[in-house]
Amino acid sequence: MFRKTKFYVAVALIAQAVASLVTFIVLAAKKKSHAAAFLAVGGVSGAAGAYLMCECIDEERALEEYCDGDCENCDEYKPCKKKTTLD
Repeated sequence: MFRKTKFYVAVALIAQAVASLVTFIVLAAKKKSHAAAFLAVGGVSGAAGAYLMCECIDEERALEEYCDGDCENCDEYKPCKKKTTLD
């Protein structure tokens, strides 16, 4: 259900990590004391984003090995009931 959402969350976390690291560099150059907090946030969100991205890649590989693309002959295939406007 949330298979594609995991990918978007991973991309968002990686983007947040990049932004936090850039902020860390700017604040460290100005010798601000709270620069280390941005480094910590960037590291944690980058690690979480990388972990989720690896999970997405592993799930995609498992699906490719399991599914051969012939959905109508698959044991798990369930055709949907199409609704018409006359129903």
